[in-house]
Amino acid sequence: MQKVEDVKTALALKFLLVLWIFAVLILTLNYRSPALLRINNSVFRLDTSYTSTEMSKGLSGVQSMPNDQGMLFVFSGPLKACFWMKQMKFNLDIIWLNNRKEVVYIEKNLSPSSYPKTYCPNNNSIYVLEMNSGFVDSQQVFIGEKLNF
Repeated sequence: MQKVEDVKTALALKFLLVLWIFAVLILTLNYRSPALLRINNSVFRLDTSYTSTEMSKGLSGVQSMPNDQGMLFVFSGPLKACFWMKQMKFNLDIIWLNNRKEVVYIEKNLSPSSYPKTYCPNNNSIYVLEMNSGFVDSQQVFIGEKLNF
């Protein structure tokens, strides 16, 4: 009878171990390390948004963002991605980039009070950066520049 109990205990422990390994794998696969933007000897941490749910929320409702951070939107293909300042709490500079990470359009110092106005690039983009207002001027970002992230 003891052997049956030992086998049941061993099976239960193996099952728990498999569950634990599965949980660790799921958490590891879902974790995304932030992208890093390197420009003019400065480094900025970029929270990355890939899904339509993440993109629609963006920075809405966030009270502020540290000066060394930003948000990177990554689209599945080139498009004319329009942005607005819905439920924003602080001003932004928005930078649109093509698939070569070259700046194709810039809007500076967008105010939350501009909502519901939308800001749309003239060209297709695949990446969009939302940075604190003043970023474009302080880092001397210009159309045609290639960014490194």
